[in-house]
Amino acid sequence: ALLEATSDDNGSLLAGTVDAEQVATLGHSAGGRVAFAFLTERPQIKTHVGYATVPFEGTPTLPVLLLLGAEDEAITPATTLAIYDPLAPPKRYVAVGGAGHNSFTDQCEIIYNGNDVIAAAQAIFGPLFPDSLAALARDGCREENMPPSEFWKIAQHYTVAHLKYVFGENSQPLGLETGALALFPEADIDYRFSTPAPEITAGQVTFFNHCAADLTLRSSGPALGSLASGRALSVPISAFNAGAQNAVIAYPNLSADQCSVDFCDGWTALGGVPGTVQRAGFMWEAPNETYAAYCNPNLSGRSLCAVQKNCCGPDMVQDGTFGTTWEFTPSGAADLDYADLSTNYGSGPNTPPNLCPTGGPDDCVSAAANIFFNVPIKWTSNQTCSFTSAETTITGLQCLEASCPDAYQHPTDDKQSSCPSDSGRGYLVEYCPDGQALPTPPG
Repeated sequence: ALLEATSDDNGSLLAGTVDAEQVATLGHSAGGRVAFAFLTERPQIKTHVGYATVPFEGTPTLPVLLLLGAEDEAITPATTLAIYDPLAPPKRYVAVGGAGHNSFTDQCEIIYNGNDVIAAAQAIFGPLFPDSLAALARDGCREENMPPSEFWKIAQHYTVAHLKYVFGENSQPLGLETGALALFPEADIDYRFSTPAPEITAGQVTFFNHCAADLTLRSSGPALGSLASGRALSVPISAFNAGAQNAVIAYPNLSADQCSVDFCDGWTALGGVPGTVQRAGFMWEAPNETYAAYCNPNLSGRSLCAVQKNCCGPDMVQDGTFGTTWEFTPSGAADLDYADLSTNYGSGPNTPPNLCPTGGPDDCVSAAANIFFNVPIKWTSNQTCSFTSAETTITGLQCLEASCPDAYQHPTDDKQSSCPSDSGRGYLVEYCPDGQALPTPPG
């Protein structure tokens, strides 16, 4: 009300400058907790922004930006992620390496310029300013921390870009895509976000990328191409090969800085040249999950990557022989669509599917066959489908790890999903759904 009155006052310096219907709450530390106290009371509030925010009660339903220093000892990244993870999208998390709790404040700049106001305060107030309080006051202001002026550029960039997008000044999340990290090449920034998926549209397959990395979608049906982080791609069902399987495989796209040319040579769990050792689920699981997300398993782990420079990063070979696979057959037998997931994980991390010729030609794989998982995936439909021979009614399936129970784990597994073909049916395929994330890129 005060801001609105000030804007309406022609004698005020703020005359005509304040839109009282577009308000954000913002606070630092305990002030952040106060900022999040206004969860539903005022419809003018459109977003909450927290800087190193003290945990708060309640669950915001508005867009949220949480920003902190990764070296904050008071409000750690783990504390902030515990706030961030349960939040519904849209939400954004920015942790800046080298910054601490007070990197947001002027006091760090004063100390950084050689004026130790903390020591002065201790000298003046003595026991009223104990060492524990002094340690908190120095958090982010130490010599090893990022210079405050450098941190402010990053904090201001993400705050302003977030507000412009939420308030509608920018129709797209300009400055909030993962490509914005290139604006601060010397900074170590952990940037995460989740945005609401689009509505399912009749007659369309919509792909949506929640992952922090851009993806390339390789398809045996229609050409799909690149899917930027936070963006959607809609394709008419009629564009897919009717009555035939269309396999769509996702590949994360990393820069050369994010994945060095020799990184994937470290994936030695694969056992050498494909076919030397049968591929098994454990090779795709911890401690190998970063390799599985970003490396070509046909080339990795045998000292080729540093030489050929094509195992990960911008020149990675994306040949359709590995990666999370969504299999879609529209207008198939009995007027059914078939939408399936397949990983060929087998019955356990050390028990892959039958090695041919065991199991016969229909239920075996070659020793070189990969486990098909690198990106978490979820598909849903706006109409019901039937899953397995038990004909369980579903509206979708998901695969958040290589061992996921919704996917084919061997070629004749009972995991078929059938959906009556209908002009009103649509599909939504989400990558990194429901707060799932890719591993931090190796670079």
